[in-house]
Amino acid sequence: AFNALATDSLPQAEALLKEALHLRPDAKGNYVVWRNLGLISLARVEMRQAIERFTKALLAQPGDQESRYNRAKAYFLLNNFAETIADCDILLKQDANNALADSVHLIRAAAKVELRQYAAARAELTDLLTRKPNKSEAHLLLLCILQAEGRLQEMRAETVKFCKNCPNNKQDLVMFLDGAKQTDDKEEAKIIYDALLEDAPDNGLYRIERAKILLALGQKQAAREDLKIARRSGIPSAAWKELEQKLK
Repeated sequence: AFNALATDSLPQAEALLKEALHLRPDAKGNYVVWRNLGLISLARVEMRQAIERFTKALLAQPGDQESRYNRAKAYFLLNNFAETIADCDILLKQDANNALADSVHLIRAAAKVELRQYAAARAELTDLLTRKPNKSEAHLLLLCILQAEGRLQEMRAETVKFCKNCPNNKQDLVMFLDGAKQTDDKEEAKIIYDALLEDAPDNGLYRIERAKILLALGQKQAAREDLKIARRSGIPSAAWKELEQKLK
């Protein structure tokens, strides 16, 4: 079964794991079998079945951290956020320093966000980032909270921290920025470009995008300054010609 899992042969692995349970239904290690059956269900996005299988693993071995964590994920994907938090609470109570602790804090914070428990989620993420400042997912989730709460200045500070601590994950920040653009919130988008340009002041594309936002906000002179720097960076004229016409 494990060889089949290693080659992503899920039907074969599932059949062999079920056969193992049939041959030795009372084996002490069967919680490992149930856990792997749960992982197969999780991979197939069959969340209710995954929860059932992880629950059987936990009945056999309540201390199985992987089964509890994965059950918390399955609950989350079913929008059962209270049960997600409950499993995370148990995991951290059993061992606050277990190997999955950071991921547990992250998914528990995400569940709190879904329940609009913003203050509690923000506190959890802030604590996590104090210990693991390069945890990009935590930065992005914290940005989502600050966005939801309208805390724009704190968004700017958090974006600066993201750029400093997660320099290889800026594309994730740009994706978050795309979401801000879709909501047509110019102030939020400007805050993020401010932070990106603080970290990379010569990036011509960032300059042009911020210039567009500044123009929409009625800040023409500041937009012209960004355009001037963008042109000096050597960016192709096709990227800024239309903007130049609007700024005349």
